[in-house]
Amino acid sequence: MRRRILPSIVAFSLFAFAGPVIRAVFPPAFPPGNSKQQITDLVLLVWPTSFLGIERPVDSQTQLTLTIFNVVFFAALGLLLAVIAKRPRAVLITYIATCLLLTAVEAWASGYTLAYFSWSALGAALFLYALPFCVVARMVYTDTIVSATLP
Repeated sequence: MRRRILPSIVAFSLFAFAGPVIRAVFPPAFPPGNSKQQITDLVLLVWPTSFLGIERPVDSQTQLTLTIFNVVFFAALGLLLAVIAKRPRAVLITYIATCLLLTAVEAWASGYTLAYFSWSALGAALFLYALPFCVVARMVYTDTIVSATLP
C-alpha cells in the first residue's frame, strides 16, 4: 500500500490541471456557438472547484486559487483511493461511482433535459477521469500479483 500512495497522489494531482489547462486554451469567449457550451460543460466536469468561483470576478488571482483548490481536492481523492484500494475491483467500483456522479452533475447542468445534455463533454470527461484511475489500478494489480507470489 505504501508504494502506491505517492504515485496515486501525483497522478490525481496532475489530472487536477486538466480543467484549468482546457480553460486557458479555450477561454469563455472562444469559440462561438454550440462548441462553446461543450467546452464549458467539460471544464465544469473536470474542474469541480470552479463552482466555487461562480460569484467572483474572473481574474488571475481567482483562477490561481481555484486551481490550487482543485489540486488539493484531487490529491486528497488520490490519497483516499490509494488507501481504500486493496484490489483492482475497488478501483473499478470507485471509478464507476465517479462516472455516475459526473452523469448526475451533467444531468443537473442540463436541467434534466436530454436536448441540452452534453454527451460529448461527458464522454471526454469520463475518458480524462479514467487516466488517473488506470494508473492506480495498474499499481494495485501489480501489488496484488507481487503479494500473491510471495510466501
